[in-house]
Amino acid sequence: MEMQPRRPTSPAPGGTARGRTTASVGQRGAPWGWFLAWAAVGVCAAPGLAALLSVGVLLLAGASVSAVFLLRKEHRTTAVGTLAGLLAASVLVLHLLARRRGN
Repeated sequence: MEMQPRRPTSPAPGGTARGRTTASVGQRGAPWGWFLAWAAVGVCAAPGLAALLSVGVLLLAGASVSAVFLLRKEHRTTAVGTLAGLLAASVLVLHLLARRRGN
């Protein structure tokens, strides 16, 4: 009996053998990871804008450096995370302002 070379197993339906979709195979890193990175930029920028005259300058500088780094990595499509982060931090700032209104 002659041994035949072993054939590779077929990939999972709709993707590769590791379960990633065919659209994300060529990308580096998980799409959710880049979304969360952009959300962190937004979360840093929102309080920076709210507290511009005190600590806000430092927060905005951190957000800008992070945004430049992420833009150099060519992940512009997940910049929606920035809007999500801005919205989340803005809701927190508005909630804190509403609580202090009664004092």
